[in-house]
Amino acid sequence: VQATLALEGGKQPEELSSQPAPTKLGAGSTLQPLKAVAVTENGVCVNINKEGLAKNKSRGFILKAHLADDLSESLKMFEEISKKLGGSQMASLALFDPPSKAKTHDLKEEGVVLNPNYTFLASAKDSPVKLMSLKSSLVRAAKAKNFPTGYEQVVEGQKYSAYVKEILDKSVLISVGAWSVGGIIPKSEDTQYQIGQSIFVKVKTCNPEGKRYFANHLRPKPKETKDSEKPDKSEQPKAKKPRVGDGKVIESAEVGEKVNMAVTKVDNLSVFCKAE
Repeated sequence: VQATLALEGGKQPEELSSQPAPTKLGAGSTLQPLKAVAVTENGVCVNINKEGLAKNKSRGFILKAHLADDLSESLKMFEEISKKLGGSQMASLALFDPPSKAKTHDLKEEGVVLNPNYTFLASAKDSPVKLMSLKSSLVRAAKAKNFPTGYEQVVEGQKYSAYVKEILDKSVLISVGAWSVGGIIPKSEDTQYQIGQSIFVKVKTCNPEGKRYFANHLRPKPKETKDSEKPDKSEQPKAKKPRVGDGKVIESAEVGEKVNMAVTKVDNLSVFCKAE
């Protein structure tokens, strides 16, 4: 009896068993290049060009405030990308599969995955996309392995690059890594927080079982002026003093210039002179 075996693509069994596993991109994975394919009112839809990544797993979304660390720069980038892609569109999974002749834009910035299973549309929970950030502070943190993807990785006393997720009445909800790893910092009267703002924090306490941690916002200290940077008063040009003569102010005289004067009148309190 002759048996036959249907092999995938004509490959031998040993070849099939050695095929690489599909690429998995979890939170904290850094990616480049990224191609912007569409813009919605909330952010930018991108396609991830990664070998071994299934097509339905190559969809990414970058919130408007996560295009850069500086929020004003984020807005500027969003407007530039929107202009290049022809403006904002209604959110739809079809945006990730643009027609072949549709405009696209290659992003030069490297990105990091915040949430690999982000629900882009409430009506499409079975087709999640990867929520990403282009903030350089987060990309550096991920590469330095200082990007917690779970509460068990948050270390008390450790400093982290973080971002603002939500502003509450008396506190601010942040994350020091993956989107799901949220924590709290106290709200400060002298700081106006914004959604998506990049900040630097130090974790005070952490409760992995309770899935929460508390941190303090580390604000940059005012720059102190070094003695070498202070102006040397001895080198400051001295102001020219006008000389008085014959009832007129003469402003062309130099400091230290000798002026011949002739006494014209003397009384109990004053001496009146004129320039010769």
